[in-house]
Amino acid sequence: MKHQKLLEKLINELCRPDRILLFGENSKIKLTSITFSTQKKCYIVDLKLTVDEPELCEESYPDGLYHLVKTSFEWIGEYEKVIIVSSLEVI
Repeated sequence: MKHQKLLEKLINELCRPDRILLFGENSKIKLTSITFSTQKKCYIVDLKLTVDEPELCEESYPDGLYHLVKTSFEWIGEYEKVIIVSSLEVI
């Protein structure tokens, strides 16, 4: 998807207050790939969440991550279903 860099910036910068609240001050989200599945009629987003406060993730992961990604998709005008494939890295 051509909007991969834009989505990553939206998640990390415009959603910054929510991202910090959900995953901590030094959290970052790196989008690895975004593809559209014609069979399922949805976007499949592969991403990596990097955190230094894993205790914050106990309640907010993966639902908080889905919220950030879905909100960013809506900001660029994409309202299709989104499936997230994520990995969590603790630094």
